[in-house]
Amino acid sequence: MKSYIGISIGPVVKTITMVRKPKELWSASYLFSYLAKKIINTLPEGCRLVSPAKCEDKLGIGLYPDRIYVECPDGFGLSEAGKWMDAAWEDFNAGLNLNRDYFNLMVAPCSVGNDREALAVLNGSLDLLELNVFAQDEDSTENIMTLLRKSSGSPLFVDGMDSRRFVVDTLAEIAAAELSSAENLWRSFTAAVNEEEYSGDPYSELAHCKSYHKYFCVVQADGDNVGKSLRTMDDDEIHAFSQALIDFGRNAKNQIDSYGGFPVYAGGDDLLFLAPVVGKDGRNILELVEDLNSKSFECVSDLSKDSAMSLSFGISMCYYKHPLYEALNTARDLLERAKNVKNKNAVSIRLEKHSGESFDVTFSKNMEGLWNLVEGLIDSTNDGNTVSAVAHKLRRSETLLYDVLEDRAGRAVRLDAYFKNILESDGSAYFTSVKNLVPALYEALGKNGFAESIYSMLRIAKFIKGEEPRDE
Repeated sequence: MKSYIGISIGPVVKTITMVRKPKELWSASYLFSYLAKKIINTLPEGCRLVSPAKCEDKLGIGLYPDRIYVECPDGFGLSEAGKWMDAAWEDFNAGLNLNRDYFNLMVAPCSVGNDREALAVLNGSLDLLELNVFAQDEDSTENIMTLLRKSSGSPLFVDGMDSRRFVVDTLAEIAAAELSSAENLWRSFTAAVNEEEYSGDPYSELAHCKSYHKYFCVVQADGDNVGKSLRTMDDDEIHAFSQALIDFGRNAKNQIDSYGGFPVYAGGDDLLFLAPVVGKDGRNILELVEDLNSKSFECVSDLSKDSAMSLSFGISMCYYKHPLYEALNTARDLLERAKNVKNKNAVSIRLEKHSGESFDVTFSKNMEGLWNLVEGLIDSTNDGNTVSAVAHKLRRSETLLYDVLEDRAGRAVRLDAYFKNILESDGSAYFTSVKNLVPALYEALGKNGFAESIYSMLRIAKFIKGEEPRDE
C-alpha cells in the first residue's frame, strides 16, 4: 500500500463572483493558482507530485487547478501535512498580507495501491470536506478585495506577468476587439471608454459597428469523461495525462489570445475566459470553442483509451454594461446545464439582449452533422427581417411543426410543404439551412423545449452573423 494526500484550495467560486472588472477577475483566479504553485514548490522531501504537473513557465494565466495530489512517504500524516501547509502559506503570503482564515485549505489522506485508486478515493474525500466550508468574515473578505482591486504593485502581477503593472482591456474593448485594427478610430474609442466623464456612446467613435460589438462573452468549459478515462490509466499514463493538461492550458491561451479574448484560467481540464462575439481573426465565438475542443484539447483527448474525452461549454453573451459577476454566474449555470446533456460534448448558449430579451439553446455536438448545420445557419443568415419572420412563424405554428416532425415516414414531404405554405420559403440558402437544421435539432432535443430552442438558435445565429445596432 502507498500513502497519498489530496489538497483542496478555496473558496474559488465565491471569490470570482465578487469581482466587477476583468482585471479583478484575473487576480481572483490567479490568486488560487498562485497558492497552488507555492504548495507545489514547497513539496516536502520524499513526496512525489502526482497531479497537476509542475510548470515553470510564466504564461500570464493560472495553470494550476484547485486540487493537488501527492504520494507521501510512510509515516507522513496530517500533522506533517499541516506543517507543509504552514510553510507554503508563509511563502504565498509574503507581500500579500492576507488573512489565512479566508482560505479553505483542506487535506485528506488515504492508503491505496496506485495513483489511479488514490485519485478516486481522494476526490471523494475532498468532495465531502468541501461540503463543510465556513463563512468568511467581512474583514477577511475586504482584505481580499483590496488586493484584487490593485491596478499596480500586486505580487500576483509580478509572478504572473513579470511586471508591477497589468493593463487589461475593459469589457467594451474586449467586445469590440474585431475593430481594433483601425488604429485611429480605436484610439478614440478606447479614450472614450476609459474617460469617466464621457457622457456619449463610445461606440459612435467606431465605423462599421454591429450589435455584437457591444456584447462580450463569458465562456466556461470543463472536460467530459475525464474521471472515467483516468480510471483506466496506470501511473505512467496519469503522469503523461497531467503534463498534457498543462500543454492544453498553454495551447488554449494562445488560441484565445489570437482570437482577441482575455484568458483568465486554464487549469486542469477547466477553462474560463472573456471574448468578443467575433474575434480579431474573423472567427466567431462558436468557431473558437470548436477549435479549443478539436485542436487545443486534442493533446488530452488523444490519451483516452475507452471513453471519448471532450470539452463542454457554457457561453453567456451580455451587453458590455452588464454586471460581470452576473455574467459569470450565468456562464457557470450554463456549463452545468451542458454537463448534464446525455451525450456530453455539449454547448449551452444564452444571449441576453440589452432590451431584456434572452435566448437559450443547449445541445450536444456529438449528434451527427448538427454542429455543421448550426455553422451553416450562421453563414447563410443575411436578411434580418426574414430571420425574424421565420422565427416567429415557427413559434406560432409549433403544434403543426411537432405533428410534421413526429411523422418520420412522411416527414420529408410534409416538411417541404410546411416550409412552402407556412414559412413561405423562397428556396434561398437561408431557408434550406433552417429546413435542414429543424429535424436535426428535434432529434437531438426531442419535443421538450424544441420550439424555444429552434427560435433561440435562429435569433442567436442572426446576432452572431451581424445586425445593425438600431435593430437591437
